[in-house]
Amino acid sequence: MAGMEYALPENSGYRMIRRIGSGGEGAVYLVCHIKTDQLRAAKVLINIRENCRHELDMMKNLNHPSLPKVIDILEEGENTWLIMEYIQGCRLDQAVLLGLGKKQLWFVADQLAQVLIYLHGRKNPVLHLDIKPSNILLRPDGRLVLIDFGASIRGHPEKWINPGYGTPGFAAPEQLTEGASVDVRTDLFGAGAVLYYCRYGKTPDSNIGRQKRDSFARVISKCIQKDPEKRYADSREFYRALCRARKSEKKHRLLYECLGAVGLLLLSGVFLFSDLQSGQIQELLFSAEVSVTQKSGYGSIQEADERDDPDKEEGEENFPEQKEETSDVEQTEKKDETGVEKLSESDGETESELDKQEEYNRLLSMAGGLGFVQAVECYRNASLLFPGDGEWYLNMLEQVTSDGLFEESEEEAVKELIYNLLPGGSSTALEFLEENAESYGLVTYRLGLAYWYFYEGSGGKSAAAWWFQKALTAEESQMNEPEDWTATAEILARIGSYYGMLGSTGTDTERLRKEWDYWKDLQQLWEFYRLQEEDEKICCKCAEELLSLLTLHAYILYQNGVSKEAMLGIAADIEEYLSKDFQSVDAAELEKLENMVQNSSAAVERVFQNEKGESQNE
Repeated sequence: MAGMEYALPENSGYRMIRRIGSGGEGAVYLVCHIKTDQLRAAKVLINIRENCRHELDMMKNLNHPSLPKVIDILEEGENTWLIMEYIQGCRLDQAVLLGLGKKQLWFVADQLAQVLIYLHGRKNPVLHLDIKPSNILLRPDGRLVLIDFGASIRGHPEKWINPGYGTPGFAAPEQLTEGASVDVRTDLFGAGAVLYYCRYGKTPDSNIGRQKRDSFARVISKCIQKDPEKRYADSREFYRALCRARKSEKKHRLLYECLGAVGLLLLSGVFLFSDLQSGQIQELLFSAEVSVTQKSGYGSIQEADERDDPDKEEGEENFPEQKEETSDVEQTEKKDETGVEKLSESDGETESELDKQEEYNRLLSMAGGLGFVQAVECYRNASLLFPGDGEWYLNMLEQVTSDGLFEESEEEAVKELIYNLLPGGSSTALEFLEENAESYGLVTYRLGLAYWYFYEGSGGKSAAAWWFQKALTAEESQMNEPEDWTATAEILARIGSYYGMLGSTGTDTERLRKEWDYWKDLQQLWEFYRLQEEDEKICCKCAEELLSLLTLHAYILYQNGVSKEAMLGIAADIEEYLSKDFQSVDAAELEKLENMVQNSSAAVERVFQNEKGESQNE
């Protein structure tokens, strides 16, 4: 396989660049999409198993931040080409060799659990069945991407008909047994084995001796049990166990930090208060213990030691021995009135709030991997948890405008979410947000931008101006320094007040004044966008307005005293901006803007050439 090379199907629309990898079923190439000049990954699958053809088509419908985007499937003879997003980054096994920090390890575990929740939570669950470090990529920003679905299946077959498929050390025992059943717990074994590898640098079947045990290791241990019945029941339970393990670790850290502080306090007491009587010293010790107890959340220091003693053991084959979590992991679950899961009341208000925050984060992460129509339910549930938090509003607006359009159907969904009456009261989500002036200002400003630049219906500019005014009012109510967006909101609100009059009939003086105001405001807006590094799509929309004004009304600007150098300078500045590496603007839009730059420059040249000729004739 390594020595064989393959050619793309004729008229595929892609140009081969080089080979970048290989797998059990084919090779992976870096290709370039000819029309857009974008890099993509193309995997050729040789003599693909018939039962996987349907799964490849199914992959086109998967949409999650931790999955590669499948763009197309090409077939030629017995070969199938899978065209995917090209992900720049390194494999997880390479990152482990370089060294993963504790925060990175938790980040990987969290993302791996969430992508499994997405796959296993489909109407017909998707099983990956080949989860291993080399099938996980880390983007430059640390985000995880699970790749290679060559072994994936959909649903839960009664009998596994392909024994031996998987990678030794990461494949669950049932994958190696003909006639055995595979289900979501099979993927949990792979996930646990991957986290084991990240933690210890070896596969779970390696004889690595005894290691330090903690709550994270106990979660891994449960995942890699040989008997599926002893693993977590599903990926959601796995994710919740990880969340609890992390909280347990934080409690541990706080406990030892407090104990260290107590030690320093006592040591200082020896030198500073050596004349204290024995009873006074005991009283000091008791006060310190009470302080640590209150901060750590444990009944007493001794109870904390007994509960989380890292030396307590329970033998498990080929794994550092650990004590299975009981009181922390096996807790009765309840649902609050919003339908969101939480831990039992006995865990206290603080832990319940942490669970709400984790669920909130999970909902936002899941929404980002769905189409907007499917994501609406996630945002609705997020609004029930934290209606006054600006993050879900901003994520929602970013997702709505990601395709460059704010459709009327999307507007209706947004209105429903922000004006939704919350259970148990008469307040809307937006009214909750209004109590936080800073977040309310930013959200209403971004909502104004959505209407101004992306709304496809009528009245977008008027609606935008109304939201900009809301944002400015919220900003004025604060005593802090003005936000970066305040100046742009003021300009857009001002343009909105006269935008409808542009191009209307009227005296030459009125028409000149309107176009002159529009030119000055657009110029200033462009400068602010460049300074603030505003969203690429919004910058391009502003550039389009400026270029249109130059092309259609260069003569009016000339009459207002705008110099040739000033007009051509704006066109040149936009042309320079268009030379950057864009991430969210497609090639067709950029090509249109480049043509507009040339047309506007030519229009300016004609105006000044004509005026020069007339002055010579006079």
